[in-house]
Formats: sequence, C-alpha cells, structure tokens
Amino acid sequence: MGKRAETIILPLELLRQLKPSEFNDAREYHQWQRRQLKILEATLLLYPSLPVDRQNPAAIRLLEIVRAGEIKPIDTSKNSEAMRNLCNSVIALAWRSSGGASTEVCHWADGYPVNVHLYLALLHSIFDLREETVVLDEVDELVELMKKTWPSLGINRMIHNVCFAWLFFKHYIETGQNEPDLMCAAVTMLTEVANDAKKPDLEASYVRLLAAVLAVMQRWAERRVLDYHECFDKETAASMEHILSLAVSTTKIIGEDLSNSGMVFVNHDGEVGMTPSGNRILENGAALDESMTIKADDEPRNILVQLASDTEELAVFEKEAFSPVLRKWHPLPTAAAMVAIHSCFGIVLKQYLAKVTSLTTELVRVLQSAGKLEKLLVQMLMEDSSDCEDGGKEIVRQMVAYEVDSVVANLLRNWMEERLRIGKEFLNRAKETEVRFASAFVQSFIKY
Repeated sequence: MGKRAETIILPLELLRQLKPSEFNDAREYHQWQRRQLKILEATLLLYPSLPVDRQNPAAIRLLEIVRAGEIKPIDTSKNSEAMRNLCNSVIALAWRSSGGASTEVCHWADGYPVNVHLYLALLHSIFDLREETVVLDEVDELVELMKKTWPSLGINRMIHNVCFAWLFFKHYIETGQNEPDLMCAAVTMLTEVANDAKKPDLEASYVRLLAAVLAVMQRWAERRVLDYHECFDKETAASMEHILSLAVSTTKIIGEDLSNSGMVFVNHDGEVGMTPSGNRILENGAALDESMTIKADDEPRNILVQLASDTEELAVFEKEAFSPVLRKWHPLPTAAAMVAIHSCFGIVLKQYLAKVTSLTTELVRVLQSAGKLEKLLVQMLMEDSSDCEDGGKEIVRQMVAYEVDSVVANLLRNWMEERLRIGKEFLNRAKETEVRFASAFVQSFIKY
C-alpha cells in the first residue's frame, strides 16, 4: 500500500479494500461492516487517546455514518459520498494533536482501554487452539511480530508486561485452574511489572491499567489464600504456592510502588483504609467468632467432643499438606497454625465452660477431649520450633492454656462446697425441728 504500518487505520483500510462480493451474502457483509464501524467509533469517539469535542464536525459526521451503517450497509465504493465522508472524518480525527491541529502521529487505536483489549486479543494467539493450556513454541517470534503494533496501539514494554501477566492469569482461570505453569508465568511477569512500577513519573494511563489488573488479581488470590482449606487439598496444595506468590506480589506492588505514585485505596465506606487483605482478615475474624457461638438450645457436650476430634484432624492435615508450602514465607508455619487452632478451639471451650455449674460425666469427656487436643497441638508446635534457641517455649507461652485440671478442681471444689452448704441446711432444719418438737412436748406435758 506504500504506507508505514503505524499510519494505516486498519478498519478504514479494510472497508476500502473488501467488497460485498467477497462475502457469502449481504447479511454477512453487513455484520462485518458494522463491526468495522463500531471499532472506529470506539477508538476515535468513545475512547480516544486525545479528548474529542462532541461538537467537532468530523466527530459528528463519523457518528452519523456509524448510526446509518447500523440500519443498512453504507456504500464503500471508491467514488461514493458516504465513503468520502467516512475517510475525511476518520483521517481528521486520527491525525490530530492535543491542540487540535494536524500532526505526524496517527492516533486511531491508542486510547485506553480499547488499545489494551485489542492487544490482549493479539497476545491470546500465543496459545495452541487444540490444547488451550499449551503455549506455542513460536511464542517469541509471535511476540516480536506483535511489537510492530506498539506504535499504533500506544503500547510500550511496561504496558506489554502488565498485559502479559494478565493474559496468563486470566487464561489460568478460564482453563479450569489445572495448569500451574500458567500461574507461574503470571507470577514471573509480575516480577517485571514490579520493577517497572518502581520507575518515577509513571504515566496516568499505565497506573490506571496496573491498578485495575492488580486489584482483580489480589482479590482473587486473597479469597483463596484466606480460605485455603476450602480451596486446596493434598493434590492441589502445590498450586497454592503460586497463588500465594501472586497475593504477596500484588499486595507488595500496590502497597509499596503504586502508593508512591499517588494511588490511594478507598474502602466501601468511602474512607481511606487498609488494604483489602486487612479488611478481609477483620471480617473473617468477626465471622469466626459468630460461627463459633453455641446456642443455648443446642446440646454442646457432644458437639464439643466431636469438634475436638475434627480439630485434631484439621491440625494434622494442616501440618502435612500446607506447612511445607507456607514454610517459604514463614519460618514456623506449623507452630503459627497450631497457635491459631488452639486459640479458636479455646474460644468455644471458654464459652461452654462459662455456662457450666456442676461437674458431670459429660463435662469430664469434654475436658478430656480438650486436654488431648491441647497436648497434640503443643507437641506439633514444639516439633516445628525445635530448631529455635528455646525450643519453642516462648511460642508456647503465647498460648492461653485450657487449664483442664484447674477447671476440674474448681468444679469439684464448688461441688463439695455446695454439698456442705446443703448438709448444713439440712442439719439446721433438723435442729429447728427437734427444738420445736421438744418445746411442744414440754408444753403439752405441763398442761397435762
């Protein structure tokens, strides 16, 4: 065509070159033509890189042509007035500067977010159509070809890195989260993104794109990390490492890099607050307390015995399945988990004991189960912290002991005191009865 690639307005060129005779029927051609006109509307009117005055004559003409094209196909022959008006309008809008004058740079598809959507559609071609989780061997060559679109789409390497990270993340989810390599690739690209985000004077469009992408990634990852027992099992625990890396990376970029660029995260109440992870931790803590509340109408003794047994299984599963993964981020993951589990069960036990007034066989079973659980948790904690200088004693001191023996002793003492009180009452009543009987007998004897 004798033009530089970055100066070709592709939808307009396609409308010029392709004729109705090259399609199966008029309906198919009309649908195709409408798509090209919609692309021009989106790139030049709805999301232009340079703001467009709605009273701009070229903008008005283009909008009229797009609306007319929705009803019936416009005549795109070389000498048609509609095609001439379309070309003049598109060229006038595409070859503008920020001041409204003409320029040597073509701005037809570099407005955010249309440019990003178009570029993501190109990037998606790196995946094999037959095996959707497989990246083609020619990926490097394909990416090099895609780089030729950067001037037209307003893409640079920093935006490319964000789009590439999003592409792998999105494809991992869309393909059923069965290919850990896709998530690993997303995390790897976030390393490049983190380096880019540290650069000074970031463009506003880049910051908007990065903030939007990171927010979605962070929310998705944190939901799974904060509820990892529901989202992962022994078979999928390995993928948890990549998702945890994603959560850590996104939170770090948002907290350290984007905050320096002036980005402020606002909570749902409109107040500047902590990161979403902080809010969720508080919400989960409140939900945990609520879920552990035992209703007065329930039969809590059997529930607590079963809960203690289930908690033992949970602790063992935590140690075997998740601690090896979490050790990358925490030196003592099992110990930390045991402290949390011990505290959670302690909330339930304390609530139950607050309603207990006497020592019963059922209560003894509950306390025995709690004592057994506590010994198991402390044992696993000590094993995990055996390499510490104090062997984990400092961590154990952070745990509020259930004090099962003390509870039994207190209840037994209360039981004995109650029995003594009842015995004294019976004795006093017997004495009073005996005195009244003796007095009545004496009076009756005197009368006699």
